[in-house]
Amino acid sequence: MMHARTTQGFTLVELILVIAILGILSTMGVVMFGRINNAWTLTRNRTELDAKAEYALDQIRQDLTDLVSPALTGAPLQGADAAVPDAAFPGANAASDTLIIPIRGETPSGTETLAAAKYAVQTEGGARVLTRTQTGLYGEAQENVPPAKVAEGVAQFNVQFLGPEGQWQDAWETATPPAAVRVSLVVANPDRPERQVARETVFAVRAN
Repeated sequence: MMHARTTQGFTLVELILVIAILGILSTMGVVMFGRINNAWTLTRNRTELDAKAEYALDQIRQDLTDLVSPALTGAPLQGADAAVPDAAFPGANAASDTLIIPIRGETPSGTETLAAAKYAVQTEGGARVLTRTQTGLYGEAQENVPPAKVAEGVAQFNVQFLGPEGQWQDAWETATPPAAVRVSLVVANPDRPERQVARETVFAVRAN
């Protein structure tokens, strides 16, 4: 005697349940991917901003290491305190100090000369850029010596000087070099100014 085979399929309720579970899993996957991608982007941006800040501080460190004594040049290390309105954050001010370091530089022809390295923040195309310019010993401009970009997206550039009484000062122009120079940098993503990194370094000053 032959028995008829019966094939049992999925019920409508089971199909709806499977579709709902797949929908939940897909949504969770999209959310997790978005979070991972966002975390990767933030990490990459922070790494890039860190590299810019470290490069700028290394440049300043090198010039301070090469500082020439005022006894030889007659020109002191100089610093001026300044602030400008912050375009990225209306109502706030951005530190835009100037630092001038007497060094042994080179003329356009390659001859060694006494000069100065001038650090200042300039605005180019709406972006704030920390520049280094070889100038005369007192910061006066030289012909055919354009400023070199040190770091783009510098939101804050603050320089302070350690005086003989152990107090930090916002400006410096005396003949005797300060005991130390403290540089504070804030570097921001030009497209997302709220994404920033801040670095601060204290450099001991020893004139050559």
